[in-house]
Amino acid sequence: MPYLRSPGPDHPVRSTSILLAVVAMAALAACGDSDAPAAVDTVPTVPPPTAPAPTPVPPTTASNEAGFGAPAAAPGEFGELPGTEIAGTAELAPNGCWYVSANGDSGLLVAPPGTLLGDDGAGLVTADGTVIVDGAPVDATGGLVALDQLPGGADGRWGNYATFCDPTFGAVVVADTLVAAFDPAAADLEGLAAELDASVFDTDYGCGFGFTTGDAVGRWALRIDALTGEAPAAGPVTLPDERFDVSVTVGAHLFSNHCDDAMEWFEPAPTPAARWQVTSGQFTYPETSGQICAGEPPATTTLVGAVVDTTAGPVELEPIEITNTSFGCFAG
Repeated sequence: MPYLRSPGPDHPVRSTSILLAVVAMAALAACGDSDAPAAVDTVPTVPPPTAPAPTPVPPTTASNEAGFGAPAAAPGEFGELPGTEIAGTAELAPNGCWYVSANGDSGLLVAPPGTLLGDDGAGLVTADGTVIVDGAPVDATGGLVALDQLPGGADGRWGNYATFCDPTFGAVVVADTLVAAFDPAAADLEGLAAELDASVFDTDYGCGFGFTTGDAVGRWALRIDALTGEAPAAGPVTLPDERFDVSVTVGAHLFSNHCDDAMEWFEPAPTPAARWQVTSGQFTYPETSGQICAGEPPATTTLVGAVVDTTAGPVELEPIEITNTSFGCFAG
């Protein structure tokens, strides 16, 4: 087998090797030069990831900044309202206007101060948290304001709102309270019976030949109704007595339209939840000659020892004085 030997001095491979060695030494010398820049490793720049946009959190109650918002009055904007009782159904029109409708008529609703739109814009939320939805029966107190009496006139905020909604309805229902209507079917009769005592009867209501008392808001009523067509004979009465029907009623609006046969479209009807009979007690029917619908002097009696047969059992009342300032007067 032949072997390789080192080439001679004149061999071309040797000359090439020398040339390569010189180039290598020059490169090493260059690396040792302090003025030469140092080699830098290049790292590609990667942009930071983009953070996702935060998910918006819906408010618990929508603000009034979009459009007109809830049709709510500013505090004191309509002055002092007369406290008229108003009942009907809350109605939301397709154009966003709210009404109170009853007995074939309606009025544009101005809600109490602090009322906002609900989350979906299809309900009203009053300042105390009461939620009013389209089609809900409602009770309100406040007043009815004619279109030409709206604050700011025809060019004011409410004038423009009324014109946008419907200028033909004729009146604006301005509410200072607005609640869901009393539901007699849902009343806690045993709980109401526990509240019954003589102190709830602090407001008298005159009319007819009997005696009627209750509270100022029409939640409680106690009636001594004469069953005859004229004033019974004066003298002591012990219950039961066939000449009289004596009872206690609990509910809502019990004195609405009391002794009045002209009922406005917005007036609530009496809504009793329970009527309990007074099964025993005594009173004196007063001498009433010369007092028929005169008012002076008023007819007065005192019911004593009254026992009311309630859902929760009998309740005995302390003595209750009742005055009829319109004795012998009747609706008509």
